[in-house]
Amino acid sequence: MLEEQNLLAEAVRVYEQVSGGIKSEVERLCNGFTTDEVVDEDSSEVIDLKRARGLILSKLGKIYQMDNFAGYDIEQSITTYKTAIRVVHGVNLKQNIALMLQSLLT
Repeated sequence: MLEEQNLLAEAVRVYEQVSGGIKSEVERLCNGFTTDEVVDEDSSEVIDLKRARGLILSKLGKIYQMDNFAGYDIEQSITTYKTAIRVVHGVNLKQNIALMLQSLLT
């Protein structure tokens, strides 16, 4: 689906950048920085990318559940939706992803 819209490369780039930011946050926390100090160091671009990560994961979960996708995997779809709910910001977005997950489970 993302490949058809030429968004796959962009999704991978954003995901890698956010994952790198999260890894550096974990490293700073392990080195004794407080949570507030780590959050204060994030640029607005990184914060926006963290929010976008949850949306990307929810779309990826939708792809995993499609019958015509070569990598069709319901378990992976469920896991991806759960991760998306955990990282996405905003109650409405969390509820929308939860509804997609619920429809998959019923």
